[in-house]
Amino acid sequence: MDAEEVLLRMTAENIFNTTEEERIKGKLTRSEKNEQLLDILPSKGEKAYKIFKETLQEVHPHLANIILQLETTSIPQEIKNSIIHEFLVSEEGFTEDCTILTHLNQIEVAVS
Repeated sequence: MDAEEVLLRMTAENIFNTTEEERIKGKLTRSEKNEQLLDILPSKGEKAYKIFKETLQEVHPHLANIILQLETTSIPQEIKNSIIHEFLVSEEGFTEDCTILTHLNQIEVAVS
């Protein structure tokens, strides 16, 4: 995920204030920026999360699609949150949607 591009669009929606934006941009690596954005996002509420998903759909549609797929699984919410967090923070990102969805299906079967 490109936190700065996501941040730019979300700041235009008044989701993040200047201090939060500076905290995110002040991180050195892409992973740290993603981590900071995701650490702040939960405190912004459901509307912010909805805008975040819409922003991802515009900026990184493959990431948004994977999150939507994950949200429809019967995997416990705590595990979903952890997967989404690790997935979005990753430096490499996930480029193989089919591989990710296969793993999600395997996790869903395992926890059922």
